[in-house]
Amino acid sequence: MLAFGLNGALLIAGLAFLLTAVSAPSVPALLTSGPSTFGIQGQVRTMPVGSSSSPRCEGPAAVLAPGVTRCLVYQVHNTMDQPIEVQTITMGLDPDFPPPPSGCTAEKLLLPSFSGVLPVPAGGRSTAPGLPIQLKNTPTNQDNCQHQVLHFTFAGTATYTGSNSPLPDQPLPITGATLGALLLVAGGLVSAGLIVLAVARRRRAGATS
Repeated sequence: MLAFGLNGALLIAGLAFLLTAVSAPSVPALLTSGPSTFGIQGQVRTMPVGSSSSPRCEGPAAVLAPGVTRCLVYQVHNTMDQPIEVQTITMGLDPDFPPPPSGCTAEKLLLPSFSGVLPVPAGGRSTAPGLPIQLKNTPTNQDNCQHQVLHFTFAGTATYTGSNSPLPDQPLPITGATLGALLLVAGGLVSAGLIVLAVARRRRAGATS
């Protein structure tokens, strides 16, 4: 019983060492937008006079018109109980709706994307800086764009922030040299366990003879 216990303890210690060696420090988990994480909305507003972009774009809501630069504002709603930092936001025409007529299709749209750091509190909302959006003006007739409603989808990525964030361990890549060293250590532990087992058996045999 004594020998088995020592041998088992050595093997368990070796396994714990291996698990520790292949685990990296905790890093923030990457999130994608969705109902269970965070939602994104966009609003087209009037671009301030004399500016191609604005930190706030606090003008009134506006419609797209060929050749006129508008301001699109992203608003993010964090549905989780942990604060996050949004890193990217993109948008595109929603494929679940019929495509717009010729002249208003995706290639005629200049759609903005956000890249940076946008903090959003737990269960709260934050607004990204306004970005220019435009329906490009073309030499062809664009009257069929009038009174059209364009449907967009939004997607984004974010990371958790704060001390209480769920930060999963990420495995380190194991090189050949690292794997060889780990196997050498594991082999040494197993050999030591076998030696202890043999010594204990001899002592037990001597005690019973």
